[in-house]
Amino acid sequence: MNISKEKLSSILRLLLTKGLGSVKIRSLLAQFGSPEAIISADYEILAQALGDKIASNILSSNAIGKIDQIIESIEKAKMKVFVWGDEGYPKNLLDIPHAPPILFIHGEILPQDERAIAIVGTRRPSVTGKIFTENLASELAQYGLTIVSGLAIGIDSVAHIATLKANGRTIAVLGSGLDTIYPKENRGLVTKIIASGAVISELLPGTPPEAFNFPGRNRIISGLSMGAVIVEAGERSGALITAEHAKVQGKPVFAVPGSPSTSQSKGTNALLKKGAHLITNASDVLEELGIDVVKQETVSKGYETVQNLSEDLRKVFEQLKYEPIHIDALARDTGFNTPSLLNILLQLELKSLIKQLPGMQFIRII
Repeated sequence: MNISKEKLSSILRLLLTKGLGSVKIRSLLAQFGSPEAIISADYEILAQALGDKIASNILSSNAIGKIDQIIESIEKAKMKVFVWGDEGYPKNLLDIPHAPPILFIHGEILPQDERAIAIVGTRRPSVTGKIFTENLASELAQYGLTIVSGLAIGIDSVAHIATLKANGRTIAVLGSGLDTIYPKENRGLVTKIIASGAVISELLPGTPPEAFNFPGRNRIISGLSMGAVIVEAGERSGALITAEHAKVQGKPVFAVPGSPSTSQSKGTNALLKKGAHLITNASDVLEELGIDVVKQETVSKGYETVQNLSEDLRKVFEQLKYEPIHIDALARDTGFNTPSLLNILLQLELKSLIKQLPGMQFIRII
């Protein structure tokens, strides 16, 4: 464990004190310098800062047994613990409103993770949304940005997975205790993320994934990042809460435009109406963030391949969009008969330029 038991016991005691929330704890840490100093302060000093009732609650805490159980869980799971203001506490979080007073971490937070971008969205993405997220996360990771998301099924998971495939760093922020992975089907993904980034939570070990935990989780996602990308989101999507937190934190919000007829685009289109930055590729994000770097891979292999396509393959490829198109429509638009078209489409798929979807539909992926 990276923290002394005295310090850990003191911060846990504060966290378990009735009436003492994260804002007040952070204020106390700024005033006293450490959890231990707060716990050992005179009653009069605490009462002056917090009032008689909370001061009494701190000094008469009867949560010692529970604290011992929590510490045992932390040690058993080999969690790292960082208190606000500690060396190793993520710098991007230090000054956000309602900064978490404590973070439990598996993996590593590195200095390079200060250059991070949040990518979040609906749990029920469209095929187009998934592909866009894969490309965006992969390309931003290639530019050295850490991708932050919330481990949820859907856009979040796609962003984490695409980043790992691109050999990038990614951080997952949980809405549960670090020892209570949610959703359960992402346990394997968590193991991979820990090896190439971190999984973090402000919630005590054993905390279940209750619905009211997630809005707070979202402020950490945006807080860790230089800005937040919302790929797809319904009218009441939790991703919109991340966007709101980013706005409050003074960070840019990016939204991907979508068809007005799809439910997944109602939230993102609404963000655009309110002034979010419209993006269609990674360059839009990088430009707004003022990041001018040389890509780790000098030229995308996919675009190199496109430049060298034969006339027939290029003709078909240029008819494909990021929205699925049926083979009958492709045949009509290109003039190729179905057998010839299938042969061309197979070649394009083998070159990793397109993807075949169920129902004889095709979509470009670069």
